[in-house]
Amino acid sequence: MDTEKALKKVAKGAGIVFLGSIFSRGIAYLYRMLVARLLGPFDYGLLSLGIAVLSIGATISAAGLPQGIARYVSFYRGKSDLSKVRGTILDGYKMSTIVSVIVSISVFLSSNWIAATLFKTPELTSILKIFSIGIVFSVLSSQSIAVIRGFQKMKYKVYAEDLIQKSSIFILTLVAIFFGFGILGVTFAYVAGFFISFFAAIYYIEKRLFNFLTSTIKPKSAKKELIKFSLPLVFAAILWTILGRIDTIMLGYFLNPSQVGIYNAAFPTAMLLMVVLSSTEMIFMPVASELFSQDKLTELANVFKVVTKWMFAVSFPMFLVMAIFSKLILKIMFGSQYVAGALVLSILSIGYFIASFVGPTGAILLTLGKTKTLLANNIVVLSVDIILNWTLIPMLGIVGAAISTAVSISFWNILTLFEVYKFMRIQPYNHFFIGPAIASLLSVLSIYAVVEKLGLHSIIFLVPLVVLLLFLYFIFLIFFKGFEAEDLMILSTLEKKLGLNLKFVKKILKKFL
Repeated sequence: MDTEKALKKVAKGAGIVFLGSIFSRGIAYLYRMLVARLLGPFDYGLLSLGIAVLSIGATISAAGLPQGIARYVSFYRGKSDLSKVRGTILDGYKMSTIVSVIVSISVFLSSNWIAATLFKTPELTSILKIFSIGIVFSVLSSQSIAVIRGFQKMKYKVYAEDLIQKSSIFILTLVAIFFGFGILGVTFAYVAGFFISFFAAIYYIEKRLFNFLTSTIKPKSAKKELIKFSLPLVFAAILWTILGRIDTIMLGYFLNPSQVGIYNAAFPTAMLLMVVLSSTEMIFMPVASELFSQDKLTELANVFKVVTKWMFAVSFPMFLVMAIFSKLILKIMFGSQYVAGALVLSILSIGYFIASFVGPTGAILLTLGKTKTLLANNIVVLSVDIILNWTLIPMLGIVGAAISTAVSISFWNILTLFEVYKFMRIQPYNHFFIGPAIASLLSVLSIYAVVEKLGLHSIIFLVPLVVLLLFLYFIFLIFFKGFEAEDLMILSTLEKKLGLNLKFVKKILKKFL
C-alpha cells in the first residue's frame, strides 16, 4: 500500500464516517437540545451526571480492549491469518463481558452512595441504577464497532453506531417525553439505544464481514497479545474518559445540577469540533497499523501530514464560529436560560480546536505500540486537570471548569505531538496551512459583519448564513492557494464514493495548483 492508496483508503473511510458523524453528532445535539429545553437545567444536569458515570463505568469495563481489537484484527488480516482474526474477536468479547457485568453490578449497588454522598443529590439514585444496566451493552457495542474498524468497513460502523444507535435514542426519548415518563423514561431510552446498536453491529459483522460465530476456522487465542497491548490502555482509557468527564463530575460535587446543566449545553456544542478528528481517526489507525506492519514508515508519515492538514482546514472555521458567536449559538439552540454558558463555549472551543490542529497523534502512538507512553500522558494530564478544577471551580464556577478542560486537552495533544516527533522524526506542518487559515478568518469575519450589520440573530437565518460561509470559504481557499495535488486526489475519491459530479470544481482547482 503506497501513500496514494493509503490516502484514498483514509479519504474513503473518513468520508463515510464524516457523513455518519455529522448525522450522529447532529441528532445527538438535537437530543441534547430537546432534553435540555423540555426537562430544564436541573433534570438535564441530573441526566448529564448519569451519563458521566455510565461513560466511566463503560470505559473501566472495556478494559482497553476496543483499541486492541481494532489493531489486531487489522494486523492479522494484513498477514492473512484468519485463525488469529477469529481468536482476537472471540477473546475480546469474552473478557469484556465478564468485566462489564462485574462493574455494572458494582455501580447498581453503590448508586445510592454516589448520588447522596458524592453529589449530594438523592434524586440521582434511580437514574444511576438504570444507567448501570446500560454499561454492559455500551461495552459490547463498543467492542463490535472495534471489530468493524479492524475490517476497515466503516459504513457498517456508521449504520450501527451513528444511524441506528443515535436514532433509537432520539426516537425512544421522544416517545418517553410524549407519554410523560419524565427523566426516568429518558434514561431508559438512552440505555435502550446501546442494546439495539449492539445487536445491529453483531448482524453486520456476522453476515457482511466475517462469520466469527459460525465459522469453521479454528480460532487461535490472541489473549496474550490483547492483554499485553490493552492492559496499559485500561488505565489510559479510564484516565482519558475521566479527563473528558471530570469537569461534569466535579461541577456536580461543588455546584448544583442546574449549573451542571448549563455547562453541558456548552460542552456538547464545543465537542462538535471533534467530529473531524474522531471521523478520521476511526479509519486512520487501522490504515496506519497496516502500513506499520509492512514497514512502510515513509508512507505512514506522508499520510499523517496530509490528514492533519484536512483536519485543520475543516475545524478552524468551525472554531472561529463557536468562539465568536457563542452567545448567539446557545440562545438559538438551547434557550435564553443557557446563555450563561457562552464564555464556557468560547473557552472549550479553543481546547477542542487544538486537538484537531495537532492531528491523529494518539492513533500514531497506538500504532507504534506506545501504550505506556499514552498511560503516562493521561496520568500527568488528569492530575493537572483535577488540580485545576479543584482550584478554579470554587473561584469561577462553570468558567473555571471550562478553563481546566481547555488547558488539559491542549496540553495532552501538544505533548503527543512532541512524542510523535521524538519517535518518528515527523511533524505535519508546512506552508499549505496558511491558505486555510487566512480563508477561515476572512470568511468568518465577513459573516460576523453581515450578522451584526443586519441584525440576523434568529434561527431562520441559520441555514442561509452557513451556506454563505461555505461559499466564501471555498472562494478564499482558491484565492489563497489552499489546495494541493493530494486534495484533488482525495476529492476524486469522495466523488466516486458519494456519487457526486465534481468535475467543474476539480477543473477550477487545477488552475490554481
